[in-house]
Amino acid sequence: MSKGPVSFDDVRELVKAAFDAIDMSGSATAIYVVRDMFGRIGLSVSEDARSDVLLDALERLAGALEKSLGAHGRPAERTVLWADPELLDEMRGTALKIRPGVFWVDRLLVGEDWWTVGQERPKSEPVRYTLHSVKGGMGRSTTVTVLAWHLARRGEHVLAIDLDIESPGLASAVLEDKAQPRFGVTDWFVEELVGQGDALLQDMVSTPAWAHDLPGTVWIAPAHGRDPGEYLAKLGRVYMDTVADPWVARLQRLLERLEETLKPTVVVLESRSGLHDIAAATVAGIGAEVMLFAIDSRSAWTGYGILFDHWMAHGLAPLIRERLSVVSALTPEVDTKQYLDGFYENAWNLFLDRLYDPLRGSDDPTDAVSYGLFYEDAPHNPLVIHWNRGFAAGASLHRPEAAIVSLAYSRFLREFDRLHDARVAKNVPIFLIRKVSESAEPHTTARPDIGTVRIALSALPEGTSYGSPIKPAEVYFPPSHRKAMDPHVMLVTGMRGSGKTFWWLALQNPEIRAMLAHLDPRLTPTAESEVHAGFGITEAPNRYPGRDELRAMITDGVAPRIIWRTVHARHLADSSHPLKSVDSWMERVRYVEDNPEGVALLFRDRDEALESHGRYSLVLFDGLDRSADEWPEMFRLIRGLLRHALETRSYRRLRVKVFLRSDQVDEAKIADFPDASKILSSAVQLAWPRRDLYGMLWQYLGNGSQSHLLRPLLEDGDWPTEEVGGQQIFRVPASLAVEEDIQRERFHAITGPWMGKDPRRGFPYTWIPNHLGDALGTVSP
Repeated sequence: MSKGPVSFDDVRELVKAAFDAIDMSGSATAIYVVRDMFGRIGLSVSEDARSDVLLDALERLAGALEKSLGAHGRPAERTVLWADPELLDEMRGTALKIRPGVFWVDRLLVGEDWWTVGQERPKSEPVRYTLHSVKGGMGRSTTVTVLAWHLARRGEHVLAIDLDIESPGLASAVLEDKAQPRFGVTDWFVEELVGQGDALLQDMVSTPAWAHDLPGTVWIAPAHGRDPGEYLAKLGRVYMDTVADPWVARLQRLLERLEETLKPTVVVLESRSGLHDIAAATVAGIGAEVMLFAIDSRSAWTGYGILFDHWMAHGLAPLIRERLSVVSALTPEVDTKQYLDGFYENAWNLFLDRLYDPLRGSDDPTDAVSYGLFYEDAPHNPLVIHWNRGFAAGASLHRPEAAIVSLAYSRFLREFDRLHDARVAKNVPIFLIRKVSESAEPHTTARPDIGTVRIALSALPEGTSYGSPIKPAEVYFPPSHRKAMDPHVMLVTGMRGSGKTFWWLALQNPEIRAMLAHLDPRLTPTAESEVHAGFGITEAPNRYPGRDELRAMITDGVAPRIIWRTVHARHLADSSHPLKSVDSWMERVRYVEDNPEGVALLFRDRDEALESHGRYSLVLFDGLDRSADEWPEMFRLIRGLLRHALETRSYRRLRVKVFLRSDQVDEAKIADFPDASKILSSAVQLAWPRRDLYGMLWQYLGNGSQSHLLRPLLEDGDWPTEEVGGQQIFRVPASLAVEEDIQRERFHAITGPWMGKDPRRGFPYTWIPNHLGDALGTVSP
């Protein structure tokens, strides 16, 4: 029975299969699989690499492709093109690597601009915002006007540009007839083709009447001028590439010319909707912050899913995702909370599945990007615009009314201001990993007295595995651990000794939380949280049940999920609540089982109270290996805890954070319940690159008993300081957070050859506590 024709979507996998079946080991050159505009496949190879061995392999590959690809293939004798090496170098910029040495290139009539992402703009240049949607009718023109009005009231100088030139309307909605400029964007593109685009710049913008009395300035650049003239004839020439420049480069030049002429501080662009090349230029090609307008509909999420899949497949996600902000456009007036809950969930699922990094198992979680459901600064967290009958009835934008704007846009503008201010004044992290050039001089310094080093190293702490209080001076904060401190991260994993218990203890200390927020302002929500221990390595019967109590409750038939829900509920309850008055954990879980509605109200009321104050409540769980005597029972308890953690996602301010050893994360035993993957896929792994092990050593030495002698030897300049709990803490200077080989140089500069050496490893181990000696044990002197 015939399988039917090979379709366009089948081709890539068939090409990969052909490569798998042909031995290409004799080829040391790159092979480009080129799909032309008709969808047919060819192979391009550098002329410089021609050889008998390669020629034989390519002939066999061409024959295999001819047989398997059907109408999307070529005759074998016309499949291979020997090309100029420079042409292939140019091709690599839009190529996707599909296997070692093999690159995929699509030749497109339109759509090529989605293959690249423009660079982030320098801080000194105007901030650009693009308003885009996959469907029209989302209120982008209105939002451009409201943003311009709002920013000008704040004193900004705003340039608003109508680039939805096939559906123009911004200027007519905002400008009175007599205020319309002579020319528009289409005129510039047409006149620029004959070299006189710049002559139009002064006559293609106008200021609306309502902006004259504002502290800032507003300029409107419309799609067409006062007299559209032969608009359709001009429209047919707007998108032309020239010999010198593609269209996106011409658009970039228009923006730069207008910015040079007008000196705006903010540029707001209304993009063409859909997935056309023109939208690609404004969304991805000009270094803009992008607002993606959507309603909670399957068609909207499907459209953005197509785009996100493309960005992720071509390695563009890291370049674009943190420039994105989702906008809930036309948010309904009725059942608003229910609507937004669904919108949040669908937006998060879209980003989680298609644009965020899977954190679990990442070798370097420092660079991985993923966010929890309600994380405030996450790209998926929507800026909310409420549908308003005033705007829906065609309220004139010739003079925006503050009352109507407030009803529809107050929440949107509040969140926009916060994000905009952060973009204008970006925070520089305290700890920077600085690349050291090959020409840099090695760090050298005079060795301290041997007794000084002996005393300093022998005084290093032996660790915090038994729950001893954390001293602020001992807190070294690796950049890779920042995400683990985020309230929205539910699961933190790591090997033994990776710092799980350390952070479990540290997060319970308000002074340390405040210190972390000082080091990284993104952790301000963590600092302001109320934090409770839900389980840990030390016994605390008033805060959580111990091993024997857990065993008794499970033996009596209590579900583990109910046990952990009871622990969480007791931390949320006030002193008058029955959960605080009953004496045993068995009585408490029975209360929760018997009063499900009352407990649900407790969670909801506490969530709403916390939301009103902008704070989080965080319950921490660690040391689950001490929750049971047998592994099966421990896995059962962990599974119940993760189920409870997943349930808390429905709340905005109630959070659970679980610290697990890597060997406790057995998916078959703890994740066999619906949506468990949403916890595991967003887990953060505590990693310790060698540079951070050294950084921890510097932190201890810089604050230890001989710190006044060692600090100048480790770093000639001043160490940053801060006061925590009345004590002065020295922070590791950024100049010490360098590459591993330089760290090693500094370590041996202060220890020297007179330290004892472990003959098995060649490591100077004398006076080094075991936990640091083991961690640094592979470093050679």
